Amino acid sequence: MRIGTIDGLLGEVAGARVLDVGCGNGRNGRWLAERGADVVGVDLAAAVLDDVRPTLPPSMSVRALDVLRDPLPPGPFHLVYDSGCFHHVAPHRRPTYLERVLPLLAAGGRYGIVAFSQERQPAPSDTEILTSGDTAGGSAFLLEDLRRIFSGLQPMELRGVRDDVEGTFGADFLNAGLFAALP
Repeated sequence: MRIGTIDGLLGEVAGARVLDVGCGNGRNGRWLAERGADVVGVDLAAAVLDDVRPTLPPSMSVRALDVLRDPLPPGPFHLVYDSGCFHHVAPHRRPTYLERVLPLLAAGGRYGIVAFSQERQPAPSDTEILTSGDTAGGSAFLLEDLRRIFSGLQPMELRGVRDDVEGTFGADFLNAGLFAALP
């Protein structure tokens, strides 16, 4: 499996330090570790991490933690990758996420995100989420939303994810972005 066309923009993976935010079962971190990256995955789901830990490549470790509250692994990281965490962060907590996660990037490092697409999977608005107090399965973002939210980084690619590229993981209800930290 490969991540898709974005993988060519990641830069050299072998020897890179990677933080996989919301790593879940380790699918993306495993792919990077198998190509020589040193990967630390973090996720709230301690039981999932306990199950997957024995199957991980030697260059990947996982930690159960709350990215908004708990101490994070020390940076810098050449790549911070979030496939499924950010869209579950409540709107009023997004600044905390940005303040905690983005400083972990090395100068010139990459930040990759995969999040629900408002264009293809409408979700509750930020106002509805704040009023109800329930993220209701997650927020969805327009590509322009991602550009605005991560405006402190240089956008490299923003696009809808396709589910028809053989050998890649994809679902057509997702948007993907790759950004570079300024040197």
